[in-house]
Amino acid sequence: LGFDYSGNTLENRDANYLLVSESSNNSVMLLDFSTGNLVKPDFIPPQSSISVLKQARQSPRSTITISDQTGNVIYDYDTTGSVIGIFAPSIGPHTGILQNVRGHDYNPNNNHLLVCNSQGGNFNRVVEFDHTGNYIGQFFPTNSGGLLDPFDVLVRTNDVLVTGSTSGFAHRYDHSGNYIDNFGNQLNFPQQMVKFLNGNIGIATFGNYQGGLKIFDPTGNMVNNFNSVTGLRGVHYLGNGNILVTNSAGVHEINGTTGDFIRTIAA
Repeated sequence: LGFDYSGNTLENRDANYLLVSESSNNSVMLLDFSTGNLVKPDFIPPQSSISVLKQARQSPRSTITISDQTGNVIYDYDTTGSVIGIFAPSIGPHTGILQNVRGHDYNPNNNHLLVCNSQGGNFNRVVEFDHTGNYIGQFFPTNSGGLLDPFDVLVRTNDVLVTGSTSGFAHRYDHSGNYIDNFGNQLNFPQQMVKFLNGNIGIATFGNYQGGLKIFDPTGNMVNNFNSVTGLRGVHYLGNGNILVTNSAGVHEINGTTGDFIRTIAA
């Protein structure tokens, strides 16, 4: 379960909806951006053509792109939730390009698509595509900076963060893909990342030991460790100041200051 928002940056408070992907049913829920309330449980209904729906994200082209983990492609949907077709690779599934796909993000400098890829010809890399879905190549070499099992990618103004679910770090690279260092502490199975309004970075951790929401300041110092909900997949900052997190039990709201559990929005 992962989050995205219907605005290209988190600072865009005019956004109306959150997209929440559910891989067990290969569907996407629609939530209110400010309150987290469930608007439509089947905005994108269960998709038979998708193997494992991993992440839904709004693209710079005002479409919705969806990672298909074992289908090894990125699909394109319109904003009504109707499928357009395969976006990347533009030539269709190719395990030499994508295999075991996870999270993806867009580089605002050139609108290129960056995709976390775990296996195949581009194993343990972030793979880059142009604005039409054409394969450009690897964003950085295999295992750069010790990266193992890339899960999510987050493009910031001055760097790019990539969580390695096996290496246990958010690895930090420049916009050309050169490794800089590791961001923050080593974590137990880090998955999705999100940038909060104040620049802090929230990282959902899945592992049984200390699994929960870890929040770091922009330079990588841990400022909060919330464990009222564990086994996390996704994280998002709500307009009301609280935080949404997801795990196998559903979508949950926690207090943005204390981390206390507030409610389960979708079980």
